[in-house]
Amino acid sequence: MQLATATPNDRQELGDFLVNAFLTHGGEPFYFLDRLPHLFTDDRIGEHSIARENGKIIGCVGAYRFDLMHKGIAFDACGIGQVGTAPEARGKGVMQALMKAAIEKNADCDFFWLYGERRRYGYHGFELGGQYTEYCFTKRYLQKLVPAISPSINVSIKYDTILPKLQATSTYLELSPDERQYCFDGKALKVLSTDHAQIVYSGNEQFIHYAWGEKSHLAAIFLHVIETYREDDDVYHHVDEFEPTTHHTLLPHYTDATRETSANYRIGNLSTLLEKTAQLTPTKNYDLSQVLSILSPLTPLQQSIAIFSPFTSQLPQGAFEETIPTLSDLHIPRIYAL
Repeated sequence: MQLATATPNDRQELGDFLVNAFLTHGGEPFYFLDRLPHLFTDDRIGEHSIARENGKIIGCVGAYRFDLMHKGIAFDACGIGQVGTAPEARGKGVMQALMKAAIEKNADCDFFWLYGERRRYGYHGFELGGQYTEYCFTKRYLQKLVPAISPSINVSIKYDTILPKLQATSTYLELSPDERQYCFDGKALKVLSTDHAQIVYSGNEQFIHYAWGEKSHLAAIFLHVIETYREDDDVYHHVDEFEPTTHHTLLPHYTDATRETSANYRIGNLSTLLEKTAQLTPTKNYDLSQVLSILSPLTPLQQSIAIFSPFTSQLPQGAFEETIPTLSDLHIPRIYAL
C-alpha cells in the first residue's frame, strides 16, 4: 500500500472510487464531484490523502481547512470527510494509516471535527462534543397555531438572503460564495419564508436547521414543509443548545425532543487552541502554562475529552471546568457537514 496526496490527475478516479465506496453502505449513489465540487477543485484536491494498491485507489481521507467563527473568536478548523475504503481492503489498516497521515499533515490547525461513530474515531483522538436539541413538531398541533388567513410562503435557494443571519449565529463557518453555494446545494437546502418568518430546510436530511420569526408564521412554514416534502406528519428541527433566537417562541409547542452531541472533535495545536478558547471567557484569567502542564502528559483522546466533551468527569483528574478553558458548547450545524 502506498500513501499519497491526491492531485488534479486523480480527480475522476477519486470521484468514482468514493461513489462506489459509499454505495456499499446502501442507499442511492452520491456523486461527489457533482454534489460537492468545491472540495475537488485544483486548489483543494490536495487536501485528500489517498492509498493505492496495485495502481488502484483503495482508500481516501479528506482534511479540509476552514476559518470558523465561534462566539466572535476565529479558529483554524480542519473538517474530516470523504473517509472511504474499498470493500476488498477493509480490515487491513487502510483507514487508520490515512487518518494518521491527515492528522499529521494538519497538526498546526486548532482542532479537527468530523461526523461519525465515536468508537471508530476515538482511536485517533476524537471525542463527542457540543450539544443540540432535536425537536419534533406534529401536523395536528401546528395547524392550531397557523393564522386563519395562511401567509404566502416563498421558496428559494438563494442563500445570500440568510447570510447575515448565519454570520450572527454562535458558530459560523467562513465559506466563499462558491463554496457556500456548493455546500448547501449538496444538501438540497431551501430557504422558505413569509413576511414575518424564515427557515432553512435540508431536503436530503429532512431537518429544519434554522428558523427565525413569529410563532404563527413559523408554524405555517413548518406545516408547509410537512405537507410538501415529508412522507409523515412530523418535522424535525435542530436547535443549537446555546443559541437563543426568535424561533424559541415555537418550542413550547413541540411534541417530542431528544438531546444529542453534535460531532466528534480532536485537538490540533494544543497551545494555540487553549489561547483562543481562553479568550471566550476572559474573566476567568486562566493560567495557560499550568493548563498545558496538566494536559500535555495526556493522550490526544484525553485532551479532547477535557476540552470538548460535556462529560469531563470521565477523566481520572475529574472535572476541569474551573481550571481548563473548554469548548464543550461548540456546535457545528450539520449544514456544514463535509
